[in-house]
Amino acid sequence: MRTKMRMKKCGFVALLVLALLCLAVPGAAAERWYVKQGETGSGKDSWDNARGDLAGVMDVANPGDEIWVAKGTYTPGSDKTDTFNLKKGVKVYGGFAGTETDLNERNWVANLTALSGDNNVYHVVTGGAGATSDDTRLDGFTVTGGNADYSDNRHNRALGGGMFNVTSSPTVANCTFSGNTARGSGGGMYNRNSSPNLQKCTFSDNTTTERYGGGMCNADNSKPNLEDCTFSKNTASDRGGGMYNDTSSPTLTSCDFSDNEAQQGGGMNNYDNSNPTVADCTFSENTAKFGGGMYNEKNSSPILKDCTFSKNTAASNGGGMYNTNNSKPKLEDCKFSENTAMAYDGGGMCNTENSKPDLQNCTFSGNKAEKRGGGMCNNNNSSPNLKGCTFSGNTARERGGGMYNHDYSSPTVVNCTFSGNETTTSGGGMYNKNSSPTVVNCTFSENEAQYGGGMLNVDSRPTVANTILWLNLAPTNQGPDIYHKNETLTLNHCVVGTYNTENNPTVNETNPITGDPKLTSLDADLKATTVSVDVYIYGLQDGSSALDVGLPVSTDINGVEVPNVDQRGTTRPQGVSVDIGAFEKKQVDPEPEPGPGPAPAPEDAMSRNPHDWLYNQGGTDEKGLTSVTFRTVLRIPEELDDNSIWAKGVGFPDGIKVVSVVPIGDVKDTGKYEYSVTFGGETNDLLNAAITEVRYKTKDGAEKKVDLSEGGSGIKLSEMRRTGSGGGGGGDGGGCDTGFGALALVALAGAVLLRKKD
Repeated sequence: MRTKMRMKKCGFVALLVLALLCLAVPGAAAERWYVKQGETGSGKDSWDNARGDLAGVMDVANPGDEIWVAKGTYTPGSDKTDTFNLKKGVKVYGGFAGTETDLNERNWVANLTALSGDNNVYHVVTGGAGATSDDTRLDGFTVTGGNADYSDNRHNRALGGGMFNVTSSPTVANCTFSGNTARGSGGGMYNRNSSPNLQKCTFSDNTTTERYGGGMCNADNSKPNLEDCTFSKNTASDRGGGMYNDTSSPTLTSCDFSDNEAQQGGGMNNYDNSNPTVADCTFSENTAKFGGGMYNEKNSSPILKDCTFSKNTAASNGGGMYNTNNSKPKLEDCKFSENTAMAYDGGGMCNTENSKPDLQNCTFSGNKAEKRGGGMCNNNNSSPNLKGCTFSGNTARERGGGMYNHDYSSPTVVNCTFSGNETTTSGGGMYNKNSSPTVVNCTFSENEAQYGGGMLNVDSRPTVANTILWLNLAPTNQGPDIYHKNETLTLNHCVVGTYNTENNPTVNETNPITGDPKLTSLDADLKATTVSVDVYIYGLQDGSSALDVGLPVSTDINGVEVPNVDQRGTTRPQGVSVDIGAFEKKQVDPEPEPGPGPAPAPEDAMSRNPHDWLYNQGGTDEKGLTSVTFRTVLRIPEELDDNSIWAKGVGFPDGIKVVSVVPIGDVKDTGKYEYSVTFGGETNDLLNAAITEVRYKTKDGAEKKVDLSEGGSGIKLSEMRRTGSGGGGGGDGGGCDTGFGALALVALAGAVLLRKKD
């Protein structure tokens, strides 16, 4: 029995060792294929044995394989159904001269590599089912000549002339999609239930002849991610010249939409609960009948931050953006400049049919409407929420130079400025018809109209609180600052120059102020960099009638609270009470007496010998900045306060950051607290970049400084001990398991088993 037990244990050990050894044996190596136009080799081993049939190589490649393609033009075949199949797990790279041995050596700009449908195939490229952004890649190609012209414009063969993806989400990088056509949707690319990752791609001169998405169409819950992509001169016969999203929510970062054209949404159209996230993107010189830059409809609510809409044109309404049918986009720090509604309303933005966008810190400047709402038009129960926005220099031929509100549209307008807006008839700053906006802590100045230079109200019940209307222009007795006709006007703690009424309406005034608010122009970095329209905002001078006389913070005004900050984020109040208007006058505190500063740290707190510092160099980005990390040990008699450490240096444009602080050693043994501190940053001067100072705070609240620049220029990177290097640029990183980890497991398992008793 004992012998059998030993045999079982030996068998178990053998199986365990065998299993662990398998971990140390590398799997079968993936193949690299070489493709060069006109060659007839097998495609394996090297460029000398390259193969010319790219479509054939893509068909036989296995998951894990790479395909390197030399410059030239490649076609998938002559049949309409022929296509380049991008199989799951295969990565295809273009842009080679045909001599490279490293992926980073290729230049896809100089070595143009085209995948051409020759206007004869439905889809130039087809993404493989189940492909992911990690395992499948198309990189460094121009995709052109796709012609998805099937007679039924909803059929798959009428979609995605350049690339067709269904349940396929590859990475597509450094590619250009140009000159592709689809009868249905997605001239350049069509995605259905697909979320490809697109990096630095261009979509230009693609077309849909009957439906949507000249550049790209995303449908059925597609969520592609796009970074640094360009959509230019694409055309859709109906919706979305640049991009069309249907129940889809892509993420776009640093993308540009310019000179695209459609009936609705020249740059982008979002339909049926499509909620893309759009950051740091520009929409310029796009054209459409509705929504030159962007069109949002049917409960679509995109999120936009730091975006610019400039010089877009709508033949009808919404030069910059058109929102309809219960759409509620959220915009933050966006700029609408020099957009035009050529026939009707909303030069910058038009909201209709119960659409209620939320806007924060947005600027509308130099926009034009042929009829109403030069900056913004709100119609048919559309009531946006605006905070910290500026309307400056907008014009409308008929009504509402800055903003037009009509048909039960009652926006909330808080901490906003209306300046220099014009109309030839009524409501230079704001026009209200059958609408009841709530206006809190705003400033209206230098707006101009024939009636109601600052604001005109007809059959409306606006509530205006803590607001300045001053130095607006209209003829005498026609309401230079306010003209009100019918219904009730409520003015609560407002500074109003001159207002006039018609038909004996009710005006409810609480604490009216008529003294000069002494407005002064403030510096405003609010206009788009691509336009020349000036933007004006106004602060208060000493002696202003608006100082310290406003309703206090949190006072409820029709469900809107008096804000605790002003338009630029300054805390309210600065004085004894809130200032009236969009800007709180800052109280200037006396300069504090200079303090003693941080005490010097112990001399041995941190070594000044460069060889006691370890340095690691990473990759270099397109701006020439190289990422680096470096570390050393901090030894101090007091314990750090929550790892509070800061560093200064030279040669780091964005400064030095502290990457990690790790306690080491035992204070009982050394009498000191020891920490391994890792710093990081980016530099374009590896020779001279140096760390010059470290500051830290201890548990007792004391701040100490380690001066590393004594007797020199600090601890230079070039003098530290280098521990390794990283790479980057254009390819996928990889590594090789040498088996040491697995062998260590074998040794550990064997040691444990040998120590066990029988």
